[in-house]
Amino acid sequence: MSRQTNWASNPAKWVKRGQAIFFCLIGSVYAFAQLDNRVFEEHLAIRPERKQSLYLYVQNFAFVKNNEYFNAGIQGKTLFGYQLAPSLVYYPTQNVRIQAGVMAMKDFGAEGFSQLLPLFSVKIQKDCTSITLGNLQGALAHRLIEPLFDFERNITNRYENGLQILWHRRRVFADVWVDWQQQASIATQTQEQIFGGLHMYYRPIDKPNFYLQFPFQFTIRHRGGQIGGSRQPLTNAVNYAVGVSAAWTFGEGSWLQKINADNYWVGSLNTAVDSTEVAKNEAGGAIYTNLTVTTRTLQMMLSYWQALSYFESAQGGELYRSFLLQAPAGQFGLFPRNRNILILRLFKDVKVMDDLWLSFRFEPYFDFTNGLIEQAAGIYVNYRPYAKLLKVKAKQPD
Repeated sequence: MSRQTNWASNPAKWVKRGQAIFFCLIGSVYAFAQLDNRVFEEHLAIRPERKQSLYLYVQNFAFVKNNEYFNAGIQGKTLFGYQLAPSLVYYPTQNVRIQAGVMAMKDFGAEGFSQLLPLFSVKIQKDCTSITLGNLQGALAHRLIEPLFDFERNITNRYENGLQILWHRRRVFADVWVDWQQQASIATQTQEQIFGGLHMYYRPIDKPNFYLQFPFQFTIRHRGGQIGGSRQPLTNAVNYAVGVSAAWTFGEGSWLQKINADNYWVGSLNTAVDSTEVAKNEAGGAIYTNLTVTTRTLQMMLSYWQALSYFESAQGGELYRSFLLQAPAGQFGLFPRNRNILILRLFKDVKVMDDLWLSFRFEPYFDFTNGLIEQAAGIYVNYRPYAKLLKVKAKQPD
């Protein structure tokens, strides 16, 4: 029976399948929360038209980020350099993606490469569910809020290794992953270190010009393991965020294009068990609110953070840490347990050509407790060309 006859015999089935694919696609496009980092995200895309083809993929990322911080809690620094990651990507079927390559990172002013990493991943996708082993669709692609995942890790610790499951439909999205950061070793008495998380949301209202969304984010970093012989305590650093988000979209011809409002309760729990089995716990929480206005010329975001008590995050931004520090004599800028700050972010992403984006960011903040104004600024280039090398002919059955 021909394919045309199959389609004609059950058109409703094919319409449903087409709708499912469409909703999967739009769900992955619009599911960002808080900071819009889409131009920085590394997606392991699978496209049916690429099956049985081999591609050359080159990820180029150049960066300069200057943190003009002078307080006792965060040291000022400048990150300046580039990452180059050429790889081969093969699609044996329409739902499998295999990638292998290498990443070299160069910090300007330092000799040699600061990082030289092998890259390998296998991703299998079925409808709206995918599983990835190896290098994950990680870092900023997890779309965590910045108190849980620092933007600078996209520079310093971009690549994650482990297991990831993604599931997304029109109203529901889930990203579950385990990043195996360090293996336990008896020889060096090092602990295993694992970082994992969950980002999910439910969107009860999803209209062309408005949506209402309930996000939930959870991360945990575990240090310990049954081997290694280390006398260091076993620790678990847990963070979570529960919130509500809404967005209003205006017409394409309008100067005002979009307004986002994101509000979260963010929690922190650190536990440690020493060699005498004595447990120590420290817990806290914070309020995190954001208002983002997107225009044709600029994106502006106003964020307010108030930690009501202790707050620490294993991989979150340093700016949000909240615990009492002892400042050196003559210095200011303590991080008290009730730390509260107001952050203004100005963004601009410029599409130079296909696959090439130039981004500008300026982020001043005001520390209410210390009466302190500081800022960070950055310029970034993301260039990710894809080049088809060859088409692998399917083997004919004997």
